[in-house]
Amino acid sequence: MFQKKCSQDEASAILQRASSSRNMKLRLAAERVVQSASERS
Repeated sequence: MFQKKCSQDEASAILQRASSSRNMKLRLAAERVVQSASERS
């Protein structure tokens, strides 16, 4: 949400699209986003 400057609903929709396009569970896609963000810190 911080990087894309979007609302919670928009971030959720982005995550759902990413999950769907990669044919992976939403939870796994979310975990990867969090992992990626924590590696950058």
